[in-house]
Amino acid sequence: MQYKKLKRGFYINKMDYTHQLKHYPDILNADQAAEILAISKKTLYKAISNKSLPAVKIRREYRIVKTQLMKLLVS
Repeated sequence: MQYKKLKRGFYINKMDYTHQLKHYPDILNADQAAEILAISKKTLYKAISNKSLPAVKIRREYRIVKTQLMKLLVS
C-alpha cells in the first residue's frame, strides 16, 4: 500500500483519502477543491493555470475530477 508522509510525521494512504472524501461529489468546484487541499481559491487557480492541477472550465467555473485531486494528494 502506498503511503504519503505528512508534515507532522503522520502517514496517510489512498484508502484514507477515499474515506475522507466520500461525501464530496465526483466532480468538484473550485470552492470544494480548495477546501480539501486547505488552500485559498487564488492558490488553487494558480495551480490550475500552471497545469499542476488538471481542471476543465465550464462556462465561468472550473471543475476538478475528484480522482485527479486524490492522485495529487497521494503523490
